[in-house]
Amino acid sequence: AYLPLDIEQPAARIQRILAAAQPRAVVVNETTRTLLEGAEVASVDVSALFALPHPGSSATRTPQDATDPRSAIPLPTVQPADPAYVIYTSGSTGEPKGVVVSHRAIVNRLLWMREHYGFGPDERFLQKTAYTFDVSVWELFLPMLCGGTLVVAEPDVHKDPQALAALIRRERVDVVHFVPSMLAAFLDEPGSEGLRMQAVFCSGEALPAQMRDRFHARIDSALHNLYGPTEAAVDVSYWAASRDDRSDPVPIGFPVWNTGLYILDECLRPVAPGVTGTLYLGGRQLADGYVGRPDLAEARFITHPGLDPDHPEPVRLYDTGDLARWRADGAVEYRGRIDHQVKLRGQRIELGEIEAAFETHP
Repeated sequence: AYLPLDIEQPAARIQRILAAAQPRAVVVNETTRTLLEGAEVASVDVSALFALPHPGSSATRTPQDATDPRSAIPLPTVQPADPAYVIYTSGSTGEPKGVVVSHRAIVNRLLWMREHYGFGPDERFLQKTAYTFDVSVWELFLPMLCGGTLVVAEPDVHKDPQALAALIRRERVDVVHFVPSMLAAFLDEPGSEGLRMQAVFCSGEALPAQMRDRFHARIDSALHNLYGPTEAAVDVSYWAASRDDRSDPVPIGFPVWNTGLYILDECLRPVAPGVTGTLYLGGRQLADGYVGRPDLAEARFITHPGLDPDHPEPVRLYDTGDLARWRADGAVEYRGRIDHQVKLRGQRIELGEIEAAFETHP
């Protein structure tokens, strides 16, 4: 399993994450090694592994010149239930919480996306999302499953609409992801006018109907609205926000493979179409829980006694804290939050974490 760390975050936050997650080792270079000062964790320095020879030098350097850690540590056989990654999100208690996602969960999500959208070796995928945001997982690994081309953006290009439009045009990118608020800035950029792509995906925030229509007026591409929390392997539902779509609001849509969407009332009973309730998720993509925090997992991952009256079997569900309702066609509409969680450019922010930071100051 891998745990991505954002080197731009405060060193104290990184230290708290390392203390909670207790990783086997942290991969560092000469720049990031200082972030581990005081942390009780082993490190693997890759600076020498990828050192390049001086310009004009005839010497060559390969990774084999360095000590190969694989020769010292036999790699385990990975099983579907084993963890694939841990991503830390904002926590309502003031401490970040690490979500553990299994190979079974994320592979279901990746295979669904490959098959549902018919991606293959001809597609060129852009990876521009920060690795600490779970959208990066499909950006990185879907091209490998498809045999496609992975185009990796330079650091911070995802914040620069002008540079991003130039990159997409220059590298002939076919598939890209935007948080809706960043898509708005991208559509304001003159360089985005007339871009042609195969598929643009939105998630992380609600996609406004006005933005969908504005997108199709400027860019020649299919537009897809996805929905899902970090606790359920990136995305659990999809909607084709096509040029002909007139939905307002734009739905979060229908469930992906092996996934259940459940809208329940306060007594955990299913609600009728058109009635707003709390959205719960079930199925293969649910996370295993939170690293070292069974109390948090117990609060958000519940065991429902049974949702099918004809076959009352307990089912594990995740409480998203999102309000939703069914449309007549079976699609789901997002209706806001039930708590005080907010989002800023797709990043989940629990106000409790901000309060906890304020309370450390007299």
